[in-house]
Amino acid sequence: MSANCLFFALPQSAWEQLQREPQAGLEIPTSPVLYEEDEEGGYSFRGLTLQEDVVDALRFLLGEVEEPGAVVPFVATLASARPIDEAVGQPTPLEGQAWYLSPDEVRRAAVGLARVTAQELASRFNAAELEDSGLAKLAEELDALEPWREEDLPSLQQSYAELVEYFQRAAERREGMLVLLEDGPVSALDLDME
Repeated sequence: MSANCLFFALPQSAWEQLQREPQAGLEIPTSPVLYEEDEEGGYSFRGLTLQEDVVDALRFLLGEVEEPGAVVPFVATLASARPIDEAVGQPTPLEGQAWYLSPDEVRRAAVGLARVTAQELASRFNAAELEDSGLAKLAEELDALEPWREEDLPSLQQSYAELVEYFQRAAERREGMLVLLEDGPVSALDLDME
């Protein structure tokens, strides 16, 4: 079954707090990792949540988006993932695989992602190629996988636009990024992130 891929753009201070105090760093609703304070004194979710099937399809369509001399993945390969506790350096209440992208890696990813326009992404979309590659999408009922179809392109483009904007905003703020592929009992819905 497909999992959520959570992107958290983090100021260096929030990343350091998470490493120092993982339990306090993830308290709801004041967590500097999960939420940021808004102008009214409330808190808003600071992350971007995409389904794993969407992330897999985008990675396939983008291929290797490169800056001269460097591969620029917006998500590391699963083989390079580490359990979230290991990525943070201490036990956390979350379960899943994680990556941390430094502010420079976020900047390079933002540059690479911006090079592929929505039109270019559309020209790369081929439902048959996605199916041949073994990639499938989560069915609307959320209980089965089904092949990608041509009519799925607009929603994929929307997710891509959100991803590009999120990385660009993080790069402008010189933030790093924690990427979590959740696979445990704590989900984005449990954390009121949707």
